[in-house]
Amino acid sequence: MTQTVTATCLGLEPTFGFGDPVGGATPGHVEAMRRAGLGRCRAVFARGNAAQIDGDDRTWDGVMDAAMEGLVQEGFGDIWGAEAGGLTDADAVRAAAEAGFRLFTLDATAAVDTAVDALDEAEVDARFEAADMSLTGWVDAYMNQRIELPSGSQIDLDELTCRRVALKWGAYLTDINGLCESVRAVCGEYEQPFEIGITLDPGTGPATTIVEHYLVGDHLMREADLGEALVVVTPRLVPDAEPGLDWAPGFIPQPALDDDGNPDPDADPPEVPQALLDVEARFADHAAIAAALGPYKLGLHGASGKLSLLPSLGRATGGRCHIATAGGTYLEALRVAAIEEPDLFRRLIEAARAAAGDDATHLPAPADVADDALEATYLELWSDVEPGAGYTLPARRVLHETMATVLANGALATELRELCDEFPGTFRDVVADEFERHIRAVFGG
Repeated sequence: MTQTVTATCLGLEPTFGFGDPVGGATPGHVEAMRRAGLGRCRAVFARGNAAQIDGDDRTWDGVMDAAMEGLVQEGFGDIWGAEAGGLTDADAVRAAAEAGFRLFTLDATAAVDTAVDALDEAEVDARFEAADMSLTGWVDAYMNQRIELPSGSQIDLDELTCRRVALKWGAYLTDINGLCESVRAVCGEYEQPFEIGITLDPGTGPATTIVEHYLVGDHLMREADLGEALVVVTPRLVPDAEPGLDWAPGFIPQPALDDDGNPDPDADPPEVPQALLDVEARFADHAAIAAALGPYKLGLHGASGKLSLLPSLGRATGGRCHIATAGGTYLEALRVAAIEEPDLFRRLIEAARAAAGDDATHLPAPADVADDALEATYLELWSDVEPGAGYTLPARRVLHETMATVLANGALATELRELCDEFPGTFRDVVADEFERHIRAVFGG
C-alpha cells in the first residue's frame, strides 16, 4: 500500500485526534488504530494546540514532522488528518497552514461574556437596549420561535432567552467570523484544502445550552457561509469532568453475577444512574442540533480517560463525532519513565509537585515510594480498574494539569523524549493500550 505522508481533509467521517506533547508517540497511536480496527474511524495523527506552540521548542512544523516521521516508520498507508487547535488569531492560522494542517479549530471563547448568565431580566433588557446592534441585532430574526429537535427536546426562543444569548455570544461571533475569513484567505493563497472546527467551550462554567448551540451555530452557518467547510463544533458538554480522569466513577452499570462470578442472564438489567442518563440526553440534543444545522460532527475535547462517557457519545452521534486527546499521551510517556527510569520519573514528579500548589497533596513524595510502586501510585494500572471504566486516581489529574509547566523545563522534557526514544517498544505498547480502549469505547468493539 502506498504511504500517505500528507494530511487530508476527513470531512464528516468519525475521527480520533491524537495529541503528542512529548513527541515520538505516533507509532503507538498507529498501533492503537490497528488493534482497534482501522475501519472504525479516521485518525488525526498530527494535532497541536496554539497555546503550546512557543515558536522555539514546539512549532507547527515540528508537530507535523514528528507525526509524518512516525507514519513513515510504521508504513501507514491509510488517509489521515492534521488538526491545528486553539487558533485565536490570523498569525496562528497562517503558521498552521504553512505547516500543512487541514483542520483549523478556531477559538474565540475569550470574547464570550459569561457574566451575562447572572443577569436578571431587567438587567438583560437594559444591556441589550444599550448594546451595539452590530453585535446583537442578528438575534431578532430568531425571537418567538420554537424548534422541535429529533431527540424530543424543544428549543423555546423567547425574547429574554434570545437577548441573553446575543449579549453573551455577540462578540464571539464577530471574532469567529474574522477567523473563518483568515482560514479562507490563507488557504486560498496557498491553494490548499481546508476544513473548519469551532469550539463553544470557554473552559469554565456550565454546559453549553442547546439554545446557545442552536443560535450560535445557525447564525454562524448563515453569516460565515461555511457550508461543508464546517465539520466539527465542540460545545462544553461535561463541565464537571476532570482532566485525565474518568467522569463520575461508579457510574458504569455492572451486570449482576451468579455464584461462579459470571453475568447472570436471569437477573434484572443493572440500573443506570440518573446523572448518566442526563448526560446522555444532553449528548443526544447537541447531536440533533449538529445533524440539523450541518450536518457536522460533535466534538469532545479533553477526552483522555473518559471511558464511561465515550460509549454514550458514540451512541448519541451515531459515530459522527470528533474525539480530541493530548494529555493522555503525556501521561503514558511518564509511565515509560516509571517503568524504565525511576530516577527520572521521581524528578518529573518533583517538578509537578512544585507546580501543583495545594494539589501537590495528591502527589506523594516520590522518595518515599519504591520503584515497583511508582506506576500504581501516580498513574494507576488497568488491572485495578473496573471493566468499561477509566482511571480515577487524583494524582493523574494533577500530572495532567501540570504538564505544560513540566514540559517547559527544557532539560526535563528532553530527557523524557530521549527516554521514550531509547525504549520505543515500551512507549508504543503503553500508548497503544491506552488509546485502543478509547477508540473501542466510542466507536464500538
